[in-house]
Amino acid sequence: MIKAGILNFIISNVFIDRKNYFFNFLDFINCFMSNRQDVLKFKQLLLVSLLILSSCGDAAHIKKVSFEKSNEVCSKTFKDFFANFNRLPSLKINTCCIDVSQSKIYKQIDCNDYQLLLAHYKGPVIALGFLPDTLNYYGLVYCTAAATYFPNLALYNRRGDLIQTVPLASGCGSDVGYDCKEVVAFDGKYQFITTKREKQYEIDQLGAPNKKVAFESISKIKYTINERQIKIDTLL
Repeated sequence: MIKAGILNFIISNVFIDRKNYFFNFLDFINCFMSNRQDVLKFKQLLLVSLLILSSCGDAAHIKKVSFEKSNEVCSKTFKDFFANFNRLPSLKINTCCIDVSQSKIYKQIDCNDYQLLLAHYKGPVIALGFLPDTLNYYGLVYCTAAATYFPNLALYNRRGDLIQTVPLASGCGSDVGYDCKEVVAFDGKYQFITTKREKQYEIDQLGAPNKKVAFESISKIKYTINERQIKIDTLL
């Protein structure tokens, strides 16, 4: 009889509005339980149960917010732009040797259709790929043309608005006796590291380089997407 009364009270009151009826329920328990230790244990059990219910409510709220965020509508222009990209795997790109003819890897884009998305860049554009995390942002890597094709990392919000664009390479150039190699390495998640090695060989009286190195330098820069922004750190 007592257990049935407690159960009915829980169903009709606590689970409907656990905050307003909590203290009334404690008074109800005190009336039906004469053993003080039993009352104390029951109160502790009830408190734990209410905490679990509260955490479940918070988790449901977070899930709802995440669902709403993932369903933000982007523009048709951005959808068409994004369709040119495939998921970018972990890889290394030698910026001096990007071969546009490798159509299976690179896809050319008409920049005139996507001026706002390309930060008003005008010239040849090659789609390299998109970053795997598309829940909070869109990260795209594409190449723009200069003396050679240079990769750029662009960050967009869920609506497809451009947030930030960063070049991932500076290029090597050319000169007599000058040797340079620049490689961009992607970890397959959200980080790029660009390593640039330069050597300048001494020039003999005939204007030809010899085997003696006049100077040598190595630079290394890390690009990380962190909280919807691209963070740049100089490692070397």
